[in-house]
Formats: sequence, C-alpha cells, structure tokens
Amino acid sequence: MTLSSHALSTVAVVLAELSLDDGASPIIERMINAASDFIEKIAGGRCFEYQAAISEYRKGTGNTRLLVERTPIVTLTSIAIYDQDGALDETLETDTYNIERASSGIIYREDGFELSDRKKYRVVYNGGWVTPAQAIASPEGPDKLVRTLPYDLEEALILTVTSMWSRRGQDRDIATGNVENGPVITYRDPGDIVPVEARRIVENYRRASIA
Repeated sequence: MTLSSHALSTVAVVLAELSLDDGASPIIERMINAASDFIEKIAGGRCFEYQAAISEYRKGTGNTRLLVERTPIVTLTSIAIYDQDGALDETLETDTYNIERASSGIIYREDGFELSDRKKYRVVYNGGWVTPAQAIASPEGPDKLVRTLPYDLEEALILTVTSMWSRRGQDRDIATGNVENGPVITYRDPGDIVPVEARRIVENYRRASIA
C-alpha cells in the first residue's frame, strides 16, 4: 500500500509522534489512509486535497452566489452555461463574477445564477489544499507543489492514528470503563473512530452551505 494523495500527514511524522521505527511503516501508512477517509466523512464528505483544472457542473441557485465542491478555491478559470442537452450556451465574461469567499467555495455574480432545470453552470477552477503527501510526491522545479494544508487538520489526523494504534487488537465495537461498582462494558458506535478532540477540529472544516 502507498500513501494516498489525500493523506493528511506522512508516515515519517506519525512514526516520530508515536516513537516507532520504520518497521511499523506499513501499518501506519494504512492507518493514515483510513483516518484521512474518516475525517473527510466527518467534514461532510469534503475532499481536502488540491486538484487542478477541476471541471464542475453546478445547478443555478436562483441568487447571486454559487457554491463549488473543492475548497478553498485557489484560482477561478471560467464559468460557462450549458443547456440540458450538454451544448454550450454562453461563456460568462470573467469580469462579471468573482471569488467571494475562497475558503467556503463561494462565487459571487451580481446578475445571479439562474435556477433552471434547462441549464447548468460549468465552473473550471483549481481548489483544495496541497497535502503533505502531495508536496512530497511533487517533482522538483518551478511548478513544485508546496504544502498548504492547515496544521490543525494534520493534528486531527495524528490524534486519530494515535488512537487507532493504541486500540489495535481490541474489539472496536466494545468500550470498557469503570464505575463505582466495578467495570462496565458499552458498545461503541462503529463509526466513532475519530477522537473527540480531533472531531472538534474537523467540525470547523465542514462543508459550507448557502443560506
């Protein structure tokens, strides 16, 4: 298994955090990939990794704002209108719209984005954060990607993998604890793998919506 491009940390960083040697690398690699998946689900299915030249079709909102999937928006290349048959109807002039809030993926257009079942807006843009894995894999040169992922998201990943490592070999559906009268066993939600502290961080990055 190799580290996924969407991985929110690197094997070297997590090994150092857990004081492990390289022999644990295959397990840690798998845990990093899995934990990155879990964190994206908590964030509302949001994908954090950077992608260039995204071509995304969006239905009009009936107001002056349009929301794209991959955030933050890094650059906005073009917006065009396509009819229900997939034919190009109009390419919007670039000075008629702008990025209103890059972090939330919100584009503003004074003339609005018409809500219609007969047309869609095709948005071409670059978006997302460059993950540590992407930065390492990027070849040297003037176009080399530089890590832009927020460090608190990487910390959420490290907290999650640390928890997964400490619980390996345990039944993940069972949580044990103690009360005044002795030990108690409760059944854990199978999806509750990300620790509370990490969840608090990730909740700040949930997918935005337009009210």
